[in-house]
Amino acid sequence: AFAEGLYHGEGTLSLGNGITVKAAFEQGEVRGVARFLQNGKVYYEGDAANLLPEGMGTLYGSDGKALYTGPMRSGAVDGGKLLGLSANDIRELLGDKATETATDRGFAITSDALGLTAFCSFAKDDEEPTVYRLYLYQPADKIPSQLWQSAAAFEQAAAAGEEKLTVGEAGEGIPSFLVELPVKLPQQAFRRPYLYEGYTLRLWSKDKGSAPLLAEWSLDASLPEAANPAASDGSSGRLDALLGQLGLLQGAGSGGAAAQNPYYGRGDVNNLLTAVPAENRSAVAAAALTYFEQSERRVAAEENLELCRRLLEEARKQVDLGKGDELLLAGLEDTAARLELEIMTYTVQMRKDARTIEDAAMLPVQDFNLQTLPMLFDVTALDAAALGEAAIAVARAAAAAAQPDDPPAASRNDDTQPADTSAAETEPSESTDPTEPQSQPVGSRLPVIRPALPADPPAEEPAEPDPVEPPAEPEPEPPAVPVVDTKAVLQQVEDSLLELELTSQSVSLALREYETASAAAAQAGKDYSMGTVTLAEWYEAKMTVNELRAALYTATADFARRALTLNELTGGKLAADTGWMPELLGAAPAQ
Repeated sequence: AFAEGLYHGEGTLSLGNGITVKAAFEQGEVRGVARFLQNGKVYYEGDAANLLPEGMGTLYGSDGKALYTGPMRSGAVDGGKLLGLSANDIRELLGDKATETATDRGFAITSDALGLTAFCSFAKDDEEPTVYRLYLYQPADKIPSQLWQSAAAFEQAAAAGEEKLTVGEAGEGIPSFLVELPVKLPQQAFRRPYLYEGYTLRLWSKDKGSAPLLAEWSLDASLPEAANPAASDGSSGRLDALLGQLGLLQGAGSGGAAAQNPYYGRGDVNNLLTAVPAENRSAVAAAALTYFEQSERRVAAEENLELCRRLLEEARKQVDLGKGDELLLAGLEDTAARLELEIMTYTVQMRKDARTIEDAAMLPVQDFNLQTLPMLFDVTALDAAALGEAAIAVARAAAAAAQPDDPPAASRNDDTQPADTSAAETEPSESTDPTEPQSQPVGSRLPVIRPALPADPPAEEPAEPDPVEPPAEPEPEPPAVPVVDTKAVLQQVEDSLLELELTSQSVSLALREYETASAAAAQAGKDYSMGTVTLAEWYEAKMTVNELRAALYTATADFARRALTLNELTGGKLAADTGWMPELLGAAPAQ
């Protein structure tokens, strides 16, 4: 229909090249929703002006499914209105056909069918991922009017817009984009800049006279520096250093510099053990391992408490606004209270161990790097028989040292011991007559002497007594061999080896769990930075990693403590065989 020579009412208008417009017209202009078709298939439905898509509308692919629903301008996607939107907003506009690719500085959301790529910054602090660059190029579905036929056509359309436009100086330039685009441009492409308030549009073409091949919109604000959410923090870096020392670093953690644990220092732990008497080194090393374990568990709990408090603050804000979850808030409060109690427990144990070490070494444990104290080895490669022999030797030496040097006489089997004659030697005989023979002390070796009377004839010479041979000296008894239950000692060594093997398996299991959780947390960090998971979900993943990292520290410290027990049982042979501080722990303690 026509009115005063202009299109009026419902109708279909042919634009050539197989493109038609079905719409309601009024005084020659489209009113309401228009449908643009190519060869009978709808490719756009929505607002229109000057027989071009303008305003809000939907672009369709060749399969009839929606590729984009959003603002249009002069027949093309209005990239200027997409700048500054969140990544989730872009995802809603592009539907489920878009793909995403992360880069060092941000990530791209791409629809090849539409010919559009949105480059977004990573989420940072409380800021959502934001569209900073937008690229529009020839789509795979070859949607008509997606790009302008010439710069003049664009400028004519742009001049009709409400925004203030300044045309910049055109000329050749070297294309430099934040992502790889499926557009082939020469090394020196022709660039036409158009400056709007807050953003800039650049049309790229092969030369000055050719139609644009690429439209590039960019915010005037600088792209923020991206914090890599998968990067290791100091605690993970410190764990990586320990795992590397133990020969376990095979993809564990995420690398990064190892920050210093605030509860122990950088001094050589050998100097700490050197200051301790040899017989006390195992006890001090065990206390140092416990202090090391508790300090790392304390750091993990403190990190989790900080994350929990951030979530608590946000949860309280939401509850105050009437949009929060009371149960979630209560759960976070319980978690914070539990973590505070754990930190207190670790602190008390650390103080006890520090006093034990300082009393023995007269040095503060906080000055030494306790990470170098734990060690790990293949238990199955140990010589169990040699360790058993060493343990028996240590047990016999200890039993011998426990025996008295000179056992009482009553316990000896010695017939040559003289009787106690002190009383016989000091008490006089009852007879005082000098002519009467005096009683000789019992056991006296002196001969009995009888004095001669004057009237008697001379006494005959007594016969020579037979020589009396002294009693033979008893042969010295060989030293007694200490009685040691060798079977019990060997059983103790066997049990210790079994416990060590089980503990080494616990270390392996703890490492696998940590690696799995670490990878999941890294992915959660990327997903959060790209706006696909919430901050709470990312923090929960990080808290799980911290807990499993602490469990791995406990497993390694437990292995080292059990190794210390076996090392002491074998008089230092375990340390000597495995190379575990052999100068300090490899020698048997002085008896």
